[in-house]
Amino acid sequence: MVISWLISSLSPDIAESVQHSKTSESIWKQLNSRYGSVNGTKVFKLKRELTSTYQGSLDIASYFNKLKKIWDEPGIMCSSHANSCICAAKEDLQKEKEEDKVHQFLMGLNEVYVGVRSNLLMMQPLPSLDNVYNILLQDEKQRKINPTLLFVCESASFNVNSGANKPVQPLPPVIKLL
Repeated sequence: MVISWLISSLSPDIAESVQHSKTSESIWKQLNSRYGSVNGTKVFKLKRELTSTYQGSLDIASYFNKLKKIWDEPGIMCSSHANSCICAAKEDLQKEKEEDKVHQFLMGLNEVYVGVRSNLLMMQPLPSLDNVYNILLQDEKQRKINPTLLFVCESASFNVNSGANKPVQPLPPVIKLL
């Protein structure tokens, strides 16, 4: 029963190569030996995709999910020895991977989030990926609710700066009436 389930869940080409196996264990071993190792070319492609992924026209959730899909690919964010590690350094490795993801996420954000990104990067310790995601979602929602606030603030800063290069006009003379 398990063998038939395994074979039916495989693509036809792969299923054909293991259909004569006697046990489910032998199927797993064959599949693992063929497809279980990390493919260097695939890892390279995924890492390149990761470094060239930007938010662009995506909302925060879609951008995050696009990155998460890459991060979740086998072999992209970890090495085989990190998974088998049982020492105290394993926690440090996981924390480092989490920080890498936070930095990758923040690097690809649009420039409208430069203030939030700057504030997040100044936090000690760096917030978790989930916290960063939630903060950015909240900021995005605020921008959608009140987009004119940002416009007014930017307009005010332009008005302040626009007078800096103009010559000062003398005041008209004051006439005293007696």
